[in-house]
Amino acid sequence: MEKCIDYSIGKFLYTMTIVTGGARLAQILQGEESAHLDGEFILTAGKKVVILTKDQKPVIVKRWKELNLKKYVKENYPVGAPSYLNVTKLYQDSDGWLWQKEYDNIKGGCHFTVLKDKEILYTISLPSKYKEIF
Repeated sequence: MEKCIDYSIGKFLYTMTIVTGGARLAQILQGEESAHLDGEFILTAGKKVVILTKDQKPVIVKRWKELNLKKYVKENYPVGAPSYLNVTKLYQDSDGWLWQKEYDNIKGGCHFTVLKDKEILYTISLPSKYKEIF
């Protein structure tokens, strides 16, 4: 996994995201072929910043903002686009990556599908069996 760290976030905003954001243990699959990445991952999602750590070292630290999902789908996809049926939230980070948050009603838990130019970079699963870490 390639590091993507926005150092302009600074220590204060980074620390505030760690303290106030929701953190969950995560399982990571990379790319369309869904290759499993080894290591202990923790995803911390704040209002302005997303942080993914592997073995307690940051690998993704980016600013992000929530997008209006209905407006985005209306502007970019035909009516009833199947890839957006389970998406509950949509975020865009500082590099233009889209983070689609979806809930799995069968297995429980949720996952983020991270896209760059409509190609899957990562699937970040947050299984329900893992409790939030605060």
